[in-house]
Parts: sequence; C-alpha cells; structure tokens
Amino acid sequence: MRQSKYKKHRAGKKRNTVTRFLFVVAFLSIVALSGLYVFQVNAKVTEEYLMRDYERKIGEITQENKHLAVRSVEANTLDSTLVLLGRLDFERADNIHYIRVLGNQVVVK
Repeated sequence: MRQSKYKKHRAGKKRNTVTRFLFVVAFLSIVALSGLYVFQVNAKVTEEYLMRDYERKIGEITQENKHLAVRSVEANTLDSTLVLLGRLDFERADNIHYIRVLGNQVVVK
C-alpha cells in the first residue's frame, strides 16, 4: 500500500507542477501581450498626432502658396505695365493742371 500512496502523491505533485507551469506561462503571455498592446496603441496615437500636425502644416503652406501666387501675378502685371509704358515713351506726370470748363462750351471759335 505504501507504493500506491507514494505513486498517488507523486502523481498529484506532478499535476501540481504542470498546473503551476501552465499558470506561469499563461501569466507571462498575458503580461507580454498587454505590453505589446500598449506599445501598439502608443505608436498609433503618435502616428495620428503627427498626421494632424502635418495636415495643419499643409493647410498653412497651401494658404501661403495661394497668397504668393496672387502676389506673383500682381508683380508680373505691374512689371509688364511698366515695360509697356517705357516702350510707348510715356513720361511720368509730376504737376497736373486740369482745364476748367466755363459754361457749356469747351472750344470757342
């Protein structure tokens, strides 16, 4: 009888060791997967923040580009007008004298 009790005790101890080993493996797996989950969530949040920041910068640069395009067109128009005036031999008027019309006739014979 002693052997059977010993075998039962040894079998129970073996089951206890296997159960303890499975518990440790399960616990370590949960800890590792939880750490991996936190790491992935952190990476996703960082990515979303960077995307929002880049979209804001793109909006600012787009507005600046539109403003610069308008200023470029204005500068080109002014430059081309000045070149045209130079070719047509126009002169800059310093003192302007207006003609006053007396009555309803402009020219008198």
